[in-house]
Amino acid sequence: MKKFLLLVFSFGLLSSHNFWIDYSNPFPEKGEKIEIYIKGGHSFPESEIAVKERLIGKFSVITPSGKKIRLDFSKKDKLISAEFSPDEKGTYIVYFILQKPDGEKFYFAKSYFYVKNKTEIKNLNHELEIVIENFNFKKDEKINLKFLINGKETKKTLEYTNKKGHGFIKFRPGKPAVYKVQEGINVISCEKGGKSCTITFYGR
Repeated sequence: MKKFLLLVFSFGLLSSHNFWIDYSNPFPEKGEKIEIYIKGGHSFPESEIAVKERLIGKFSVITPSGKKIRLDFSKKDKLISAEFSPDEKGTYIVYFILQKPDGEKFYFAKSYFYVKNKTEIKNLNHELEIVIENFNFKKDEKINLKFLINGKETKKTLEYTNKKGHGFIKFRPGKPAVYKVQEGINVISCEKGGKSCTITFYGR
């Protein structure tokens, strides 16, 4: 009984925190070794909580050519870290999935970084996913966002966090959710039915 209550408490604690992907260098050169992090907590952009390694179902990179690479990761103080060296030019997708011991997935996060030039990106078709319609991460540019549940668009208020602060992105009837890219790290998140998802990218 105590073990069950501890698990319930642990997942309740996790659900009250946001988790996101970050980098030692979000604009690497080809062949440069970087660290990719899973961060968490409410002290953005610093991490104040490291998710338990046993809850990480997947932590992977998809290269510009479509190759999937599973990352070897470890806990470092208050975050999860993995090393990666991009060997292609173009846009990389990084994602992780958190799941309970019974296999139920409850958190999905993805992020983009690119080497030299941006290339086409694809949706990952996860149960919950935030997608970007117009891939443009220039500072002060506006991008259109969609929130998908099992591939179907759902009108729901999104949250954003950047170095300027925190706020909400609301849908208007017949119009997409619009977000103005800020310099540095941008995190967009959403929650539905006890499950959460985030998308992270850097503007410059």
